[in-house]
Amino acid sequence: MCFARLKRCRKGPLIPCVLLVALLLSLGCSEKSATEGMLTDYQNRIAGLTGFDIERPATVMLLPWPAKRERLLAVPQQRASMADWFRLRDCRLFALINERNSILGRVHRPSQRLIYEVEFIALARECLAKMAVRSASAAEGGSLSATYSKLEAVLAEKLQALPAVLWNSTVGSDEFAAMVRVGGSLLAQGNDVEASAASAALLQWLSVQQRAFSGVELSASDYEAANKVLAQSQWLSQLYRGQQLAIQTLQAAAMSLERRLEKPLCYRQKSNRKSQAFRNVFQRYYAGRVQPYLAQLKNQQRQAALLLQPLFEPFKNKPAAVVQWAAYYQSDFQGQFDAAISRHTKAWQALLGQCGLMPGTAAYRDPVDSSGIEERTSE
Repeated sequence: MCFARLKRCRKGPLIPCVLLVALLLSLGCSEKSATEGMLTDYQNRIAGLTGFDIERPATVMLLPWPAKRERLLAVPQQRASMADWFRLRDCRLFALINERNSILGRVHRPSQRLIYEVEFIALARECLAKMAVRSASAAEGGSLSATYSKLEAVLAEKLQALPAVLWNSTVGSDEFAAMVRVGGSLLAQGNDVEASAASAALLQWLSVQQRAFSGVELSASDYEAANKVLAQSQWLSQLYRGQQLAIQTLQAAAMSLERRLEKPLCYRQKSNRKSQAFRNVFQRYYAGRVQPYLAQLKNQQRQAALLLQPLFEPFKNKPAAVVQWAAYYQSDFQGQFDAAISRHTKAWQALLGQCGLMPGTAAYRDPVDSSGIEERTSE
């Protein structure tokens, strides 16, 4: 398996790991067919034993991430000529403003805009403190007073706009959109590499949030490295696609098992060859293959929730479309996933319990030859 070879990447640098995953995928080292085939094979084996054709449950919706115009927050434009700030030439802020007003500075990406705004706030506070000392001089007091008041007002505006700038640079960014886009492959069984890399990058974003709100200078290199990882990641897209297919597989299997339970499979909890064949499919294909994949999906879903909640939480005025998206995946979608697992589990419990083959019993552990029982597979 391709991703089994990448387990050493978990403790390595973020970017090389993700690049390695992308390279393997581009070379055809994809486990989509293996994982999807595993789920299809399980579903077909259930159908073969029950004797019923597979019923297709209703398609589970994957809610797309909002378009850019629906996920960004408005940031007021602030324009001032260099003449307005000439009296700040003794402050480090003057050089920052001069750079920003250059042709190159006017085309900042959202991430660069955030770095600039945080630096501006820190240097503006530093400059105001310096100006307060200088204003004590009778010669400059009057002229500095107007500049001081103007800078103080601009600082207040930037502090008010900072949450929107921070939102647009993280949750509202193209990098986050790339990670959650609908479509593509599902999460491959046993692949935790991409989850580890994306989680580390999201943790870096949380650090950026905390530092920005605290007025602490940002590490541009660490921030841009996290952005690069997330731009190349498909973690949440693959996770949600895997859960979607798992829901549909479990629902279809449960429907087949429930139909078979309409007639007794065993009497007086005595197993027979048919019930033993069911037990074998449960042991080998559900407990041995499908259940570990469900556990992987559940673990990564919890991991995602622990990262997304604090990432979204500090912002009071989130776009309505994003609020709807988050509520769906945190509540409705996960509810469907849990409900599908519960229904499927209850169907198996009823069938195995009827035949005295519940996990933990001696009969459940007994080796049985069920070669005479036909099983329909995906092959």
